[in-house]
Amino acid sequence: MSRKYYLEDNIEYLPDTGELVVDGHIENLQSLENKLLLHFIAHPNELITKDELYKVGWNDRIYGDNPLSKVISNLRAKLKDNPKAPRYIKTVPKKGFVFVSQVSAEPTLVPMIVPVERDEGSSTPILPVLLMTAVVMLLTAMWLSGDWLLRLINQQPSLRLSSIQALSNSAGQKNEPNISADGKLVVYTLTKSVGDFSQVVLRVIDQNIEKIITTEDHHSLSPKLHQDGRRILYHRKTQNSCSIAIITLSPQFDVLSDRVLTQCGLYSQNLGLTWGPDSTIYYSDNDQEFGAYNIYQLDINSGQRKLIATPESTKGRGYYNIHYDPVANVLQTLYNDYWYDTHVTTMNLQGEVLNSHLVNYPLFAISSFGGHPVFKTKANHVHYLQNGIEHRLMDSPLKPLYAPSFSDGENKSMVFVGGDFYNMDLVLIDLVSQTEVVLVTSDAIQKLPVLTQSKNLYFISNHNGVYQVFKYSDDDTTQQLSQFDNNHRIQGLAVSDDEQYIAVSIDKDIHLYRLTDKPLLLDSSYLTFKDSINPHFSPDGKALWITRTNQNIYNMSAIDIASKKQIGSSIKNGYIGIFDQQTGEHYIFKDIQPGVWTLQNNQLVLLNDKPLVTSNHSASINNGVLRYYANKEAQILQLDLNNKPSNNPSNNQSTIIKKSPYRYFAPLKGQPDQLVVVRSRFGDTNIYLASY
Repeated sequence: MSRKYYLEDNIEYLPDTGELVVDGHIENLQSLENKLLLHFIAHPNELITKDELYKVGWNDRIYGDNPLSKVISNLRAKLKDNPKAPRYIKTVPKKGFVFVSQVSAEPTLVPMIVPVERDEGSSTPILPVLLMTAVVMLLTAMWLSGDWLLRLINQQPSLRLSSIQALSNSAGQKNEPNISADGKLVVYTLTKSVGDFSQVVLRVIDQNIEKIITTEDHHSLSPKLHQDGRRILYHRKTQNSCSIAIITLSPQFDVLSDRVLTQCGLYSQNLGLTWGPDSTIYYSDNDQEFGAYNIYQLDINSGQRKLIATPESTKGRGYYNIHYDPVANVLQTLYNDYWYDTHVTTMNLQGEVLNSHLVNYPLFAISSFGGHPVFKTKANHVHYLQNGIEHRLMDSPLKPLYAPSFSDGENKSMVFVGGDFYNMDLVLIDLVSQTEVVLVTSDAIQKLPVLTQSKNLYFISNHNGVYQVFKYSDDDTTQQLSQFDNNHRIQGLAVSDDEQYIAVSIDKDIHLYRLTDKPLLLDSSYLTFKDSINPHFSPDGKALWITRTNQNIYNMSAIDIASKKQIGSSIKNGYIGIFDQQTGEHYIFKDIQPGVWTLQNNQLVLLNDKPLVTSNHSASINNGVLRYYANKEAQILQLDLNNKPSNNPSNNQSTIIKKSPYRYFAPLKGQPDQLVVVRSRFGDTNIYLASY
């Protein structure tokens, strides 16, 4: 369907054919005139500089004497616009132009007033005429509002499940489901086992057809169906590149073409990617491992890219997910600042934030239904937002539930992933004999292991839907130590060697508990450190080291547990610290730059500038030999820090465990060749269709 816009005075503009219909006559636009007018109506009431227009029309390759002035003059003539009293293109001297006309996707209706002939011998009642006129004007205003009636109907969505149907039943990891507007097609990604390429799968619901539509030479992620049901956006990801591609399907759902639209940052895959109106797409992009994400608009016909939203904070993920809502004609986004809180943010297509709602738990997927943003909550319900207030849209039909995606068409339905994303095992690895022993296995996520000298294993797991602290003993028994009431964000765990104290990083604070006090409760801690992360104990167990955060500045300091007072001065920019298991020396990883530092006479001394360690649960040091998890290589590496940094670091580095599903690891004190690792294994997840 060709695009059509209505300007003031009922001028019709068809950008696909380059035509203006003015007073019933067709004006054919030249190529440059068409490009500039389309750019103008995409940015109404915005100051557009001459340099920007030269980029749009000429790609900065300008020929002739002031060609922009000539194109603007011709365009005004065809719009019958007077530059002295502009109704369309207003000149801002020495700055640029502003397009001041109202633009609509529907024609402007003028209420019809029928004249009434008056008989000299009679008097016509004027009240019925006025009343009829008022009714016509009211109905016209309601109609002109476009989606007013739909918004009214959807003010309070009330959905009742009529059926739940499993759309997939094969082994493997399914993720990122997306349903077409008419509710007839579903796309999702499939990974059969760890290390396999992710592929996009298309499911035709009523025909019971399912086919893989991408190749196996790259990871295919974030698939999004166009409303026409024949085009699919997705991320192509290899080890060294990321791009956004588009698949075009035949009416029989065969792949006609699969082409790259644009390159994206290496860390932008599996994030925000959505179709916009007309020929635009929107996506979040980033090329830094720990950077914040911007939102860009891309015109897939012209290839023009525009930055529309930049996060205020660079310490969080920024705009890391995005969804175009065709009913409200807005973007629903997930915004994250300082790595903790998630904001459900609504913005217009120019990137202006209309409203923002803070939730106190992490979100990963955003969708919409009836013009409302919807998302899965921590209790596996589906909520929608209205006027900044959360309402429950539906209860979870399965637990857990992930990534809901709604159709707004005639077949109102939702697809989602049901099942466990990752099953985590706690495994003891002997690096000398290359043997593995599974200590704890579960269908729930387990993380942050701490292995004490007495071989007791402490870890975090969400066995019951809420993260709790557990202890695994050598007699093969597991004990729950905490009774937290909500699913708090736990990202740090430390246990003193004498097992008298345990420190847990909960949300934005560190809570220090006596292990003799059971159960561990959120409000019963021995000490609480606000705005702090990364707890770790000194070798003698008498001091707790923490990292305080203040306005994005990290300072590390030690707290004497007995006196509850700080020991010595803070270490500026100290982010993560661990102690050498053999020598007790303190090693620090700074926030502002990669590298290993040691504390000598209360001064930081650089030992090696190579590794970047992001967690004290992914690094250990024994007798000056550092072992750490390299996120990019997905390997556990070993680096000898006893040599000077001037030496070639590659001579001192070796790979302990090659690419593997291991993430966190904890060493056994006195036996550095024995590690407890968290091993992720893919559970079998299925795509489900919920109908209403």
